[in-house]
Amino acid sequence: MNDPFPTPDPMPPKHGVIAILQDERQRYLTIQRGLTLVRAPGWWCFPGGEVEPGETLQEAIRREMLEELNLEIMTGPKIHQCVSPKSDYLLHWFRVSLSGSLDTLRPHAVEVAQVCWLSGPEILKTPNVLPGLIAWLQQTH
Repeated sequence: MNDPFPTPDPMPPKHGVIAILQDERQRYLTIQRGLTLVRAPGWWCFPGGEVEPGETLQEAIRREMLEELNLEIMTGPKIHQCVSPKSDYLLHWFRVSLSGSLDTLRPHAVEVAQVCWLSGPEILKTPNVLPGLIAWLQQTH
């Protein structure tokens, strides 16, 4: 049986998580990263971040959604993984669903410049989208 997520060689030193949240119209919750961030300022992506020591992937994705957007989520299946452009992160992509209300959505003042619900084709037309997101959308749409 083929491993759907083979271990990269060499293994990146850090792990990150990516949250894929869709609404009833199949649009994705996307964020524009804060303009003062060191890593990829102003770029569009799905919410997510670094896994902290001692944290499971599921705990990390729930924490990141709370920190970045004040949203409570349930973690669904892992559907993708890739290595970050600088090969310093192994990124684990999960489908997630809301467990709380969307009414609590409050973007973090520093980490998130904007939040938008966009379809796959709309994301592909948006400037400054992280390459990993573009590659995933091109594979899945």
